[in-house]
Amino acid sequence: MNFPGMLAGFVASLIFYLGGVGSVWGGVVTEWVTVGNPGNPGHMVMQADGTSGYGSVAYEYQIGKYEVTNDHYTEFLNAVAATDTNDLYLDLMGQEAWGGISRFGASGSYTYAVRPNMGNKPVNYVTWQDGARYTNWLHNGQPVGAQDATTTEDGAYTFIDIDTAGPRNPGAQVFMPNEHEWHKAAFHQSGVVTRDGDEWWFYPIGSDILPRQAVADAVGDVRNPGPTTLNFFHSAGWNGQISGNVVTVGSSGGRSYYGAFDMGGNVFEWTTADPTKPDPSNVGPYIVRGASFHNTSGHLRNNERNLGPKPGGGGHQHSFPSRNNGFRVASYVPTSSIVVPEPTALALIVAGLFGFASVRRSATRRAVLVVALLLSTYADRAAADMFGNGGNIFDIEFVDIGNAGNAPDASNAANPDLPGAVAYNYRIAKYEVSEDMIGKANYAGGLGIATSSRGANKPATSITWIEAIKFANWLNTSNGKPAAYKMLTGNTFTLWQPGDAGYDASNPYRNTQAKYFLPSSHEWYKAAFYDPLTGNYFDYATGSNTVPEPVEFGTDPNTAIYGQVFQTTDPADITQAGALSAYGTMAQSGNVFELEETDFDMVNDTGYSPRGARGGVWYWTKNAPGFLSRTFRNSVNPDGQVNFLGFRVASRELTADFDFDGDVDGNDLAEWNTAFGITSSADSDGDSDSDGGDFFAWQRSFYDVAPLAAQLTPVPEPASIVLAAVVFFLVVNFRQRCP
Repeated sequence: MNFPGMLAGFVASLIFYLGGVGSVWGGVVTEWVTVGNPGNPGHMVMQADGTSGYGSVAYEYQIGKYEVTNDHYTEFLNAVAATDTNDLYLDLMGQEAWGGISRFGASGSYTYAVRPNMGNKPVNYVTWQDGARYTNWLHNGQPVGAQDATTTEDGAYTFIDIDTAGPRNPGAQVFMPNEHEWHKAAFHQSGVVTRDGDEWWFYPIGSDILPRQAVADAVGDVRNPGPTTLNFFHSAGWNGQISGNVVTVGSSGGRSYYGAFDMGGNVFEWTTADPTKPDPSNVGPYIVRGASFHNTSGHLRNNERNLGPKPGGGGHQHSFPSRNNGFRVASYVPTSSIVVPEPTALALIVAGLFGFASVRRSATRRAVLVVALLLSTYADRAAADMFGNGGNIFDIEFVDIGNAGNAPDASNAANPDLPGAVAYNYRIAKYEVSEDMIGKANYAGGLGIATSSRGANKPATSITWIEAIKFANWLNTSNGKPAAYKMLTGNTFTLWQPGDAGYDASNPYRNTQAKYFLPSSHEWYKAAFYDPLTGNYFDYATGSNTVPEPVEFGTDPNTAIYGQVFQTTDPADITQAGALSAYGTMAQSGNVFELEETDFDMVNDTGYSPRGARGGVWYWTKNAPGFLSRTFRNSVNPDGQVNFLGFRVASRELTADFDFDGDVDGNDLAEWNTAFGITSSADSDGDSDSDGGDFFAWQRSFYDVAPLAAQLTPVPEPASIVLAAVVFFLVVNFRQRCP
């Protein structure tokens, strides 16, 4: 066996593999959102042209988070349009105030540049064919050269002549969305009941309420952003255009349930029409959807199959490039992850090779470790736990809170006294629990929890402590774990008693065998304010002692969601709710108040008494930021229900110390390898077996290197350490086995 040669070849392959990742998609990077819930029924509302039944898609797919911008389209032009054979550039792009691209030189040596303040605005004055050629270019890897079959004329679509393309080709990686894909991404939400009694929002912002109009600043950014804001009907006048103009993509803040911005307003977006539908306006094979900065609110609605103006009147023809027309792209698989595992996955691959070298060459062992290799592709999801079933699946992303045994906050600012000391490692949700999570849990588990109705990605509020622990119990029981909290009939909470499995005399509220629970006062406080680098405590859960800047939404450093107007604003979406804490949690300062598990008097000894709550509220005055800080803690009764009160959940640590020697190392990997498919002795996640999930836990906690430390200190990331260590074990094992 030529082991050195095998290892060298493998390492060389890894280097080649990693070196090629950055060149797969060239200079244009498309941000995607996933449109799930495959097989949903079509939307049966009657459209403006008399047709119906749009939006049923049998597969999961991706759609651009934003409209294609002038920046991206300019890169495309400079790559393929030195000689612009197929008229990808229209002179109006450089002549009109709404256009964003200038052209220089003569045919054969054309160059293109973005006009001032227009790079991050959506490209316009484009046809469907222009968009299709752009997707061909992406599909082909963003090559440089003449407009031919290797660049723009083949790939996702095969062009016959300048105006005619065939249908989407099998294997297309990036393409123009068809009407069904576009309509679903804009309006659909599985399981919700909207004003029409179906699963289709009236507007493409996850809402049935008329959006408010965007107002632009001097450079075309929206200056009144919010989740219900869109750029329509002449409102965003800038650059001398009092009748409106395009604005920076995403800056309005209005996005669909699936997370795509500006699917109403800014520019109409080209789609491929359903050829099985009637064509009463003689539109042809392509059609624009959505609305533009120029159009009234009627064009934003889910029943408006927009046919728009064309020269001479009538339906909007695909041959007419307008200031109002742009596009976004779609994909079956996100381009950022096509056959490109994360570094953690590569670590798992190497670990799999270690397993092959270290065990007997039986068919069973080979099959076991091949499964591990296949599972490695999904290692980057190890931080997110999945819940629900069918169309009601959701995940909760957790962050690891390490530094077990840390000192409490002994400062005078601490509230309560000496908070934050936690003797063990644990996990806490990165985000607040959303309305979508509650709705899907209600559907899957029959929980009957009533909550606010601001939007799927909004934090669930008007939640009682009793309802919050019901949700936590369901997270456990739906995954085969014991309930965290003891409930009697009639939604009555009681304490665990001596003799109950999982009883803990120091905290009879929580069952020690449960995996998910509400964070205690100390767990919440540590995740929010503790600085793992210095061992001190920050004043705010933004990793700072400086008063956060009040914003309506966003994730900029040292911002928090507070100081907003109660009557006209809502809390921010859970993923757009301010800066992160030192550990990586969001909105522990601002957005909505959050429930603690702990009794307000810090002694969990009674079933009905006030519980702790803290964090701040989106509309609390910006003149009193102390409400957001570690100095403020409030209380609420277990059945108290307030429109600004929500919660997040916590979880016990995934422990991969399978041999119980106090560390996580190669011996634990060997223990897992022995136990896989045989016993549950290498069970890190409490599901009574040893499988790929336990392997992921080993990889994540190898030598107890926390992901946070890898981000904040100059040490190799855990995956790199794993790669080096496993190769070391592989070499040692080989030497021991070879004579």
